[in-house]
Amino acid sequence: MGRDDSGNVVENSLIKIPLEILSRGAKAQQKAVAKELDAVTSSLAELRQRPPEHKEAAAKELTRLLGRIQGLKRKLEGLDAEEDEVVRHASLRLERLVDNAARSEGGPPPSIDAPWSRERLDRSMAEHLAREGLPESAKGLAAAAGVEDMVDLEVILQSQPVVASLKAGDCGPALKWCQANKARLKKQKSSLESNLRLQEFVELVRADDPTGAISYARKHLAPAAVASDAGMATVRRYMGLLAFRKHAAVEPYKGLLQPQRWEELTAQFKEEEYALNAVPAKSLLILTLQAGLTCLKTTRCEELQNEMDGGGG
Repeated sequence: MGRDDSGNVVENSLIKIPLEILSRGAKAQQKAVAKELDAVTSSLAELRQRPPEHKEAAAKELTRLLGRIQGLKRKLEGLDAEEDEVVRHASLRLERLVDNAARSEGGPPPSIDAPWSRERLDRSMAEHLAREGLPESAKGLAAAAGVEDMVDLEVILQSQPVVASLKAGDCGPALKWCQANKARLKKQKSSLESNLRLQEFVELVRADDPTGAISYARKHLAPAAVASDAGMATVRRYMGLLAFRKHAAVEPYKGLLQPQRWEELTAQFKEEEYALNAVPAKSLLILTLQAGLTCLKTTRCEELQNEMDGGGG
């Protein structure tokens, strides 16, 4: 397959996101099956040890276990249906990529009026609208352009409730998200949960609740302090807020109390949430615009402009 002249970055997510969804779904299925089978096996082992005269109770327990297995079957069937839809999207996207590569092989790059170029623009705009927290506009554009199967709006929009809570000064939903994705964030060496904990400590100090802040620090900040020298230094700096909470203009504590800390946390959450779902860190529309503007600044463009200016004189 030939390389698209506009770069592979724009198209990578078309396949990477469905693959990440399938991988996560397979792990979820495996975990659900293992959990249920362990529970059923344990219950059956317990039944074997019961006296024979407890047949009625054993029959009720077997009926309960059967219902549990049937519930697992229904859950797996639902997951299978979701996977089938993801596979359909991935297959459609592969076909479009292969078709586009075959048409552009050995020829000039497609113009902006070419169907694939127009579709790419529509996809990029819909995705950008979703990133900016405009779900209805994003879905409306995707539907009008007929690119719903070529964009992963739901993957991007699923982060919006957490983003909204962070913008409102609430770390709760973000911390729940961190717990739900703890293993994957650990592999990514994420500092998001630690930063959220630090921010909750700051808010207790800001609310002039030193007792609550100290209690919170003992429970949530102490583990980070003993884990590394860097963690200890960070926790010490934040604990200094307790002494300087009445003097917000004193550095280095002034920066810890600034409202833009919430903007930084929001940006970090979005970055790490996108990374876990194989979503590009930057909007594809922004990447494309940056590439185009960079090309306009080349020496060759300046030479052509000078020639045109000279010719016009």
